[in-house]
Amino acid sequence: MRNRSKNINHISNLAVFAIAFGLFINSIVAQTTQNWQIIVPAQLQEEEAIKVVISDLRSYGKEIGIIFQVYDDKSSIKSSAIIVGNAATNKITHQLLRKESIAMKGVDHPQGYEIISTKSKKGI
Repeated sequence: MRNRSKNINHISNLAVFAIAFGLFINSIVAQTTQNWQIIVPAQLQEEEAIKVVISDLRSYGKEIGIIFQVYDDKSSIKSSAIIVGNAATNKITHQLLRKESIAMKGVDHPQGYEIISTKSKKGI
């Protein structure tokens, strides 16, 4: 169990670093305060790994001028967003895949994750 916890923390830290680096570059270019949504289904918001990542993103966001607000998957996308969860756990992911707005390759490992970037002209 201890190794699994370390793996979750390692994956979470890598994901935060990758996202934070991209956000840092984006904020340098924009030079303005940005608002981002983190869309997480209610059941995932209680997971410790998710709580840690959200906390890290909010702390880092303050340093670079990005405000992160957490919403559940009943919300719509109104700004730049990080969507957490696959089609089975997140309604927004399901909608995006159903409308073919995004394509995902999928992951084999239960602790795996996939990061994609896309632009949308209209919210969901």
